[in-house]
Amino acid sequence: MRLMIAICIVLLPTLLAAQFLGISVQARTGGPLQMTDLWAGLLGFALCLCGGAVARRYAFVGVAVALHAVYWGGAFGFLHRVSPEVTLGELVRWNAAPVACSIFSALAGAWLGVRIGLGRTTPARR
Repeated sequence: MRLMIAICIVLLPTLLAAQFLGISVQARTGGPLQMTDLWAGLLGFALCLCGGAVARRYAFVGVAVALHAVYWGGAFGFLHRVSPEVTLGELVRWNAAPVACSIFSALAGAWLGVRIGLGRTTPARR
């Protein structure tokens, strides 16, 4: 049950932020890492941090990374349908930095959130 609540904590605000604030993953057909990519990564980090604190299970880390990978897959699929002359390899090459920023921020946020939720912010003493 905690895992489902944590998924909703990540999924619903992400969709609302994309709809109303314009902060979301955006696949491009070229260009460097932009400030919107960093804001999307920071939002993903914060939401995964909250979700991980609620879930308190390390399985949530994999779920959070999978959710972000699905977001990027959807963005790539949409862009590939809109401009079919662009190959999938070019899309991956052009968007490698934003994808890495998004997925690693989700990974770090979820992992840290689980650690905080479990109360293990410092190493155990023996």
